[in-house]
Amino acid sequence: MTAAHLDPASPARPSPWKALVRVITEPAATFEAFSGRIPIFPGYLIQMLFSLGGTLMLLPASLALVERTLVNTPNYTPQLLQTSRISAIIGGIAAALIVPWVAGLVVALLATFFGQFQEERVPFTSYLGMVGYARMPVAFASLLAGILGLALGEKALSVSISLAALLPAGSNAMLRTVLNSVNPFDIWYYCVLAIGFGKLHRAPAKKGLGLVVALYVITLLFSLAGAAISSKFAPQM
Repeated sequence: MTAAHLDPASPARPSPWKALVRVITEPAATFEAFSGRIPIFPGYLIQMLFSLGGTLMLLPASLALVERTLVNTPNYTPQLLQTSRISAIIGGIAAALIVPWVAGLVVALLATFFGQFQEERVPFTSYLGMVGYARMPVAFASLLAGILGLALGEKALSVSISLAALLPAGSNAMLRTVLNSVNPFDIWYYCVLAIGFGKLHRAPAKKGLGLVVALYVITLLFSLAGAAISSKFAPQM
């Protein structure tokens, strides 16, 4: 731990749980108050709970889509439907519990790489904790998706709050993927992430710009690859 992180003039250390709310309204002040010693588990536990809640609320709509899709395929059988339903349930729950940690580890590793070019050294655990708090907007997005699922049913699966909502039905999948990456929750997350990275290095948020741009590009490339694979095999399903 560096001397700067032990500065006695630093703000009072916040409650790890109250900080989950405060990081939404005052991200800069919250990260500064942690003085580099950011707890890991609270952020990820809340992500898991919100993601799991959203998944469970959206599950009936997701299962209805699975059933409607399979019924219209030539190889439909009741056994296939049952297997697909079980796979969707297990996969959805597993993703809700695992993805927050995987995403946190990947982004923390990316932050560690960019941190090498900063003057002040920051331990990996601080990056990991910071990302856990920075991803609160993503957690809220998961919960909102579940609430929409309860309210709209299967229609919620086609609701988009990104720029992709401006596209007409049947638009190019790759273009839709690009526009889908521009939505308020992700932008919110990237802003908090840049602020958190900057505060860890006692620097302005613009120091985290490289991290945010790299993360956006990597995420978009993976999304485009997924869209390309889905488009290729969709006619055969």
